[in-house]
Amino acid sequence: MSTYEVNRLRKSGQLKDAIDLALVDFEMYPNDPPTQSALFWVMYDMCINFLKESDIQSAQSLYERMIKFLPTMSDEQGWGRKKCTELMRHFDTTAKIIADAEQLSKTDPTAAYNTVQQMIAQPNQIASILHEQLGWVIYRYVKSIEKEENSYNVRCQLRDYLRLSNDKPSLLHSCIMLFALNFRRTHNDFVFHQFVKMWNIYKFRDEDFHPQKKDGGIEYQPLACEAAQASYESIVSRNDKTVETIRWLYQFHVLLTTKYPADPRLYQLKATIATWLPGEY
Repeated sequence: MSTYEVNRLRKSGQLKDAIDLALVDFEMYPNDPPTQSALFWVMYDMCINFLKESDIQSAQSLYERMIKFLPTMSDEQGWGRKKCTELMRHFDTTAKIIADAEQLSKTDPTAAYNTVQQMIAQPNQIASILHEQLGWVIYRYVKSIEKEENSYNVRCQLRDYLRLSNDKPSLLHSCIMLFALNFRRTHNDFVFHQFVKMWNIYKFRDEDFHPQKKDGGIEYQPLACEAAQASYESIVSRNDKTVETIRWLYQFHVLLTTKYPADPRLYQLKATIATWLPGEY
């Protein structure tokens, strides 16, 4: 494989030589993630050049080939998906509307939400690659209305967010969890542990299991630990000790003690939860 040489040629602007070599590699190793990634990025640079020349048809043809690599190519940081999302607005009116709304949500979250509300309500009709942008619109919108006395609107938005098929784990998914943690403190009708069940405890990022340092050097416990503690409190306060719920909470603490073994309180709490399921653990 010649992925290094393909990338070198691409970065030096020799796209014709880069695409020729990348296609040879791809023919030999069609299922190799780095080979797919090298070909993807050459196609991306060519697509940008076609757009600069206003050759939309050629650009779109390349784009449609590129997106087929996203599920399997090497793209640990998600840059390929991000660039495809940016490109899509050139070929799809809906993508442009969503992109504009996501940008607007940074300054006017309500207006942005109103723009794409119907799209959020019917996510199956929107390309999944656009769902993360819709998720950011929802996140900024709920942040803007979180102080409303009635939690119903926020709960509806969180439900709609969970219906999206954006990548998880992700920064957005963790931001939604952090929002929910703060929101539960002022809204007793928000059943936090039920939300976490739907959010999925196996969708935390690795960094969510490590303490976070904020301005001033103050260290906060990991996001996952906060969510587990809040889930425990939610279950106890509502006396929701069904076998299913307690088994789920126990598994949450098994995950925590595996990922974050430094806190002895987690082991103690896990032992307490186990007593609620006698004979099972």
